[in-house]
Amino acid sequence: MAKRLFDEVTTPDQAQGWVVSASQIKRWRECPRAWGFEYLKGLRPPPSKAAALGSAVHRLLELHFKGEPWPTHETDGFGDRSAAAEKLARAVIDSGVLPSPGFFIEPENVERSFMLRTGPIQIRGFIDLIVPRARPPLVADHKTSSDPARYGLTAETLGDDI
Repeated sequence: MAKRLFDEVTTPDQAQGWVVSASQIKRWRECPRAWGFEYLKGLRPPPSKAAALGSAVHRLLELHFKGEPWPTHETDGFGDRSAAAEKLARAVIDSGVLPSPGFFIEPENVERSFMLRTGPIQIRGFIDLIVPRARPPLVADHKTSSDPARYGLTAETLGDDI
């Protein structure tokens, strides 16, 4: 049996010790006090409209690549952003940038969790989409932005981004 992608990485159910995410590390670097309020006290600020829209698009893409139906607008929990989220998700799907579900995409490679150990600390993360049979193999992280030129990562800045 062939070894699967990322099998050598710790799985979340094997976590021991201190577990952090890239988002937590970014928040700590920005402001340790804000990190404490958010991750120790559980006092998270409400998401911005842009963040809520991005989360909604992300969820729709996840459902699409798992081959699951999208929720109806009345029951999806995305509120008034659902029409915009559906429009953006459809645009990504229709663009052909990402492969279609089925032959190339296995549901277990959608929202794939992983853990990386570095000394006593484990970094928890999620990979939005892995398509190992694509040529070249594809690892995708879904992002939305009103201005990718301003907020997107480039080949130069990607290496420094946590």
